[in-house]
Amino acid sequence: MLHFLHLFALDGAVKLSVLGLHVSIPLVLSGLLLPFSVNRRSVSLLKTYLKAEFFLVLFILYVILSLLWSSDSASGGRLILQYILPSVVLYAFLITHSQLLHNSRFWEVMLFLFILSGYIQVFLYYLFDYQVDFAGYGRSFYDNTFGYRMRGFFQEPNWYGVFGFFSVANYAVFCKLENKKMHPFLLIGLAAVFILSCNRIIILLFLGIIIVLNVDIKKRIHVLLVLFMLLLGPSIFLMGKDTTGSVRMGSLIRTYNYVRQNFTPLHIITGKGWGSWAGISYNQKIGHVYSRGDDVVGKRVVGGRSDSSEYTMTFVEAGLIGFMLIALDAILIFRNCFRFENTQVSRLAFLFLSSILCIAFFYPIYSFIPYMISYLSLRSFVKLKYINEARLLR
Repeated sequence: MLHFLHLFALDGAVKLSVLGLHVSIPLVLSGLLLPFSVNRRSVSLLKTYLKAEFFLVLFILYVILSLLWSSDSASGGRLILQYILPSVVLYAFLITHSQLLHNSRFWEVMLFLFILSGYIQVFLYYLFDYQVDFAGYGRSFYDNTFGYRMRGFFQEPNWYGVFGFFSVANYAVFCKLENKKMHPFLLIGLAAVFILSCNRIIILLFLGIIIVLNVDIKKRIHVLLVLFMLLLGPSIFLMGKDTTGSVRMGSLIRTYNYVRQNFTPLHIITGKGWGSWAGISYNQKIGHVYSRGDDVVGKRVVGGRSDSSEYTMTFVEAGLIGFMLIALDAILIFRNCFRFENTQVSRLAFLFLSSILCIAFFYPIYSFIPYMISYLSLRSFVKLKYINEARLLR
């Protein structure tokens, strides 16, 4: 059955332009319907999740607090209102509707729409020479930036691939829990989509799914998977000279030089405050678009986030404290993955949630989390297992 949450798979096609912002209709509906989802049980569940998401809550509070010493608190405030708070609202809505999301049928429909949108976009490009453009960037932007790559109704193929990867994550996990086989044609369609979108990282991670599903590996696989995810991001640079590698590595080197020359010991601990990356990357020409000398004055609020690693931005803005909170949150999630009796479910959940470590090396994930229903769904599922076993829910 089709639900409005499935519209997240259509991304740009279900966004409205409001005050210069592209507002997601399913995201808005989630916020509007959340108060109507509140009852005694849902309130108790949300309170329990607050305890279970201790480090995540601390990180959000710290980010808000860092606006006090941010060099660009206005930009930081906008980032919180645009990305972090909508993510919190969506996460709360998904928690109160966990029974809807935590089944394979829901994700079959999601993946069908995801694949369909990709082929529609590609056919329009090859048969009618038409670039799908819901954001209003113009034909030349897509031709020069992404060209022939499949991206569905998303603005760019990288986020299209990431969304599909986490959607198949949910599908694989719940199929295993339900002792149900994954639809072979769906897997073939996904493989074709990832190849046509030219997402090398997602292709490698997708192969990881196939390996975990078909190979009986000892328990030490958990440690190996974390090391794999941590090393996959940097090692992708060795796979030929391309814009992805050069852009991220160039930004990383310029960030290191800036930190070494301008950070005090206090800055290393606390960072320069949420939103400070915008001005720093613009003035110091850290981001790739800035180092090329492009005219990006109108994009200062974004501050080069599109071509920078979340690791470097988080360190600059939140310092070691922010990094530590994220690391502790990740460790806690990984431990929760081990609680499933079905070892393949544990390995799949662990593979998918740890893959965010790799993805964050390339992309500014915070700006995409509000649309990542698939990531938040899997996270809520793993946390719910911990909540039930720890008997936190009364």
